Amino acid sequence: MYTTRFQALMTEGYALSNKIHFNEFDPHEFGQWLSACRSLLSLCEPEPYFPWNPDPRHIEELVMLLSATQRKISKGEVQYTGLL
Repeated sequence: MYTTRFQALMTEGYALSNKIHFNEFDPHEFGQWLSACRSLLSLCEPEPYFPWNPDPRHIEELVMLLSATQRKISKGEVQYTGLL
């Protein structure tokens, strides 16, 4: 279900944030996570605004976007058009 994917990406985002804090950051891992977030959010109608050039400083902002979008889907304010 979509909620599992949203939750997994939020958890991964917090883990990436911790890695930055402890100087264990991997840009490739961030790129993969960013791509997964973009793909998931692109399956929503209306599609939430996604920053054009996010960088690691935007991880927490993107996690909050995922959380807000998941909440809006559950309230019926946004439709998830991907496979359930």
